[in-house]
Amino acid sequence: MPVKLTQEEAEARCLANGYQWPEGFVYEGSQKKYPLICLKCGGNRPKKFNDVVRAGCMDCATNAWRLTHDEVVERCLAAKYPAQLLEPYKGHCGVKHLYRFLECGHEWEITPNSLWERRGCGECFFDQGPTYVYLMEHDDLNAYKIGITPVGLKLWRSRIRQHERKGWTLVHKIELATRKEALGLEKAIVDSWRAQGWPAGVTAEQIDKGHGETVSRKHVNKQHLIYSLDSCNTDLNDSEKDAGALTA
Repeated sequence: MPVKLTQEEAEARCLANGYQWPEGFVYEGSQKKYPLICLKCGGNRPKKFNDVVRAGCMDCATNAWRLTHDEVVERCLAAKYPAQLLEPYKGHCGVKHLYRFLECGHEWEITPNSLWERRGCGECFFDQGPTYVYLMEHDDLNAYKIGITPVGLKLWRSRIRQHERKGWTLVHKIELATRKEALGLEKAIVDSWRAQGWPAGVTAEQIDKGHGETVSRKHVNKQHLIYSLDSCNTDLNDSEKDAGALTA
């Protein structure tokens, strides 16, 4: 039968193989796991005593191929859809990180692996398809706000949800087939407000962005605003149909 090592012999064998014995732990046999401290990297992943001789440090092996933060940043900027990493690298290419895409300026969460596989901005992908035009109100600011957001986004990514977290309440929304149509409707509504002499309902200091798409509630009531949104959408659709008929 193999002779059990003494505490001193166990500690000496660890030291000879590049490990420091953890303080407060008693050697109880070669098949027990101990949080041995690697003298090279400082890792202390629990391992069987026998593995000290048979295998090296798992943390050292992992760090040998793991990319550094700077290496990840460099590769992301060189991708087909270059993007700037906005947070510290989390140590794994399969974990989502927040990026700002250089071509569109959108911020989007994506894994480094997906980015390197030539996948681009998710918001731009959704922006090509169906889009909501929404109307919201804010009691404290006494204002209405119009805006657009892609259909199909996860709830927390939706601009509607982002505004709700800041005190805005959804009043009405319309789904249009494309982002271009939604932008046209949004612009037509804002232009109508300004044509009637109604200025922005809030200042740039009161909200982060989008103050130019607001109007004070003292100028118009909710039902009239909803009616105007629906009517303007109908008028724009009729105009497009007439234009299509003329060019046919």
